[in-house]
Amino acid sequence: MAERLERYCYTRNDFKIDWFSGTGPGGQNRNKVQACVRLTHIPSGLKETGQNARSRSANLRDAFKRLAARLEPWIRNEINRDNPRRQPSKETVRTYHFADNRIVDHASRFRITADELDKRFDDLIVARRLAMENAGMEQ
Repeated sequence: MAERLERYCYTRNDFKIDWFSGTGPGGQNRNKVQACVRLTHIPSGLKETGQNARSRSANLRDAFKRLAARLEPWIRNEINRDNPRRQPSKETVRTYHFADNRIVDHASRFRITADELDKRFDDLIVARRLAMENAGMEQ
C-alpha cells in the first residue's frame, strides 16, 4: 500500500499556480495587486481559488487547504481503481441456505452442507483460492 501511496505524494511541480487581481469591491489595492491565486493540480485537473484575504500567502494557504481536502477522495479513488481486490464485488460470493442446510461458494462452485462446515472449512478456502488463481486474481 505504501508503494501505491508514494505515487500520489505531490510536489510543487504537480501544481500550476496562477496569480490574478481580484474583482469586486476592495478599491485600489484590490485592483492593482495580484494577491488572488488559482491552483491547479495537474494530474487530476482539480482547481481551487483563494481570493478572500488581502495577502498572497493567506490566499495560497487557504486554496491549498481546500484543494487538499478535494484531493484526498481523488487519491483514494485512484488507489482503488489500480487494485482490483479493493473494488466492490458485483457478484455474489457465497450463499448460505440454512433452510436447506447447504452453503455454495459461487466462484469455485464448491458446495458443502452447514453440518460439514466445521470439518471441511479448509477445503472451502482452498477451493476459493484455486478459483481466484484460475480467474487471474492472485491471492
